[in-house]
Amino acid sequence: MPKAKLDAAFCLTAQCEPGKKKTDYYDTVITGFVLEVRSSGGRTFWLRYNRGPKEQKAIKIAAYGDLSVDKVRKEAQRLRSEVVLGRDPAADKAEKRAVGNYKALADQHLDYARTYQKTRQILNGSFACTSCPVGAKCGWMRSRSRQSPSGWPKSWPKVLRLRRSKRSV
Repeated sequence: MPKAKLDAAFCLTAQCEPGKKKTDYYDTVITGFVLEVRSSGGRTFWLRYNRGPKEQKAIKIAAYGDLSVDKVRKEAQRLRSEVVLGRDPAADKAEKRAVGNYKALADQHLDYARTYQKTRQILNGSFACTSCPVGAKCGWMRSRSRQSPSGWPKSWPKVLRLRRSKRSV
């Protein structure tokens, strides 16, 4: 666990210890600020902190060269102050990245749309044609075998047939 002041000159010359895959250099000024140097030559800045007696977390700040070392130090100081105040920056970052899948979004939209659509047939018909990937075996694709001469299923309301034909043009 080598310690050094992680400034621009040190980060430029830092090398991985021989025989190891990576070496972590801890900063002497900011607690938990780490420069990870890999044997492949890559370097990454991290902030490591403890959440309780047995849980250690880390958040990646930036790869070496993406930002200046001064900006990385300022970001590390900001993240460290959040940790001291009781926040969890890694959990906040994971929460921002958590994106629901398309099905959850579609279900949420359908629940909302049912409150203002005139008929259920319009809601289900318009959603079925836009949400299915090309070649999917959904109700819309099965109904194409019973098409009218114009190319659209007879069961569709005329409004939907016109809207879909305008969209494909």
